[in-house]
Amino acid sequence: MPAAPNWLATAAAPLLGVAVGGMLTWFVGVSADRRRAKLDRQAQLESLQREAISAALEWIQVMRSASIRASSLAQSGAYHCNYDADRYARDFPDILTELAKKDLSGAQQAVLPASLDFYSRGQEIVSAFEELELLGISRGERAVVTGRPDGVQEISIQSSRVEQLIDALEGDMGSSFRRTLA
Repeated sequence: MPAAPNWLATAAAPLLGVAVGGMLTWFVGVSADRRRAKLDRQAQLESLQREAISAALEWIQVMRSASIRASSLAQSGAYHCNYDADRYARDFPDILTELAKKDLSGAQQAVLPASLDFYSRGQEIVSAFEELELLGISRGERAVVTGRPDGVQEISIQSSRVEQLIDALEGDMGSSFRRTLA
């Protein structure tokens, strides 16, 4: 009778080793699969963020182009005393309409990094742009009435403010884009 437990112990040890080894192999495999799936989801999110940031960067081009046209128009009327309300209304860029044409899809908006505060900062730029427009109107009208340049420096300061806001947003977007590549 003593031989049976000895045989059982001899046979059970390798079987127990195989069972434990199998469980460890399964656990390591599942853990690796989970880690790989998490990395795949992260890579997919970063890819979507790059696409969203790239689309948002198209706003920068619209803003820059509109800023140059608006600054030129506002300064011209104030400096040359040739402000014309009809021409100004016709030629001053409608930045909201232009930006709406390049608006992001809902999916792109959802994956934009929150740290960009993209829409809030875009609205700040649009507000500064509108201030530039109103400044151009008031100084242009005054220059026509007085017959001498008026408010050119104010318009220049406001134009610089608009450009600084655009530069800051573009810089932060570029940094966010580069982080998705790391």
